[in-house]
Amino acid sequence: MQWLDAALTPAEALDRAVEVPHGRYPVGRRSLDRLAGVVHVRDLVAALRRGHAGPIEPLAREPLIVPETKDLGALLREQRERSEQLAIVVDEYGAVAGIVTLEDVLEELVGEIQDEFDLPDNRLERLDDATVRVAGSMTIDDFNEAVGTAFPQDGPRTLAGLVFDALGRRPGPGDAVEVGGARIEVERVDGVRITGLRVTLPAR
Repeated sequence: MQWLDAALTPAEALDRAVEVPHGRYPVGRRSLDRLAGVVHVRDLVAALRRGHAGPIEPLAREPLIVPETKDLGALLREQRERSEQLAIVVDEYGAVAGIVTLEDVLEELVGEIQDEFDLPDNRLERLDDATVRVAGSMTIDDFNEAVGTAFPQDGPRTLAGLVFDALGRRPGPGDAVEVGGARIEVERVDGVRITGLRVTLPAR
């Protein structure tokens, strides 16, 4: 999870933002558990143009804070009502457990959404005749065409969405589901997003 220290100057914060580009960043006082708020990159740019050379803490806006148990549908409604793109997730002890963006929520509900920083969704590596490693963002249609499977296309659009739908809960490495005679195992996750899968194809 990328965040910015409240003591950074706008110039220093923008240097960090260039390395890992996002539109918004949580701001913490030496630790993210001492949350100061959320800062938008455009506010950093504006502050730099004004000649602001002090810490970025005054630029941080009050964040939307939600518990880990928050329902996705309820979170989506709240983010839309408040026009919030980013929510801070905290555990029962009040410690920051992670962040979730509006895009994350939409992707879990409707499938992967690509932006200019996403890698192509058609990456597929054949490990042997019966096993492939694939990005979670690959579309079901492209996967079916590439390997000859017949995974259903009347629901989620991506393989990650297909697995998430079959699991019915937050995914983790090692989780596996059976779909159309194939075994799909989760290899990598980023927060709540499935990024890497290992698929054992059905016998022919």
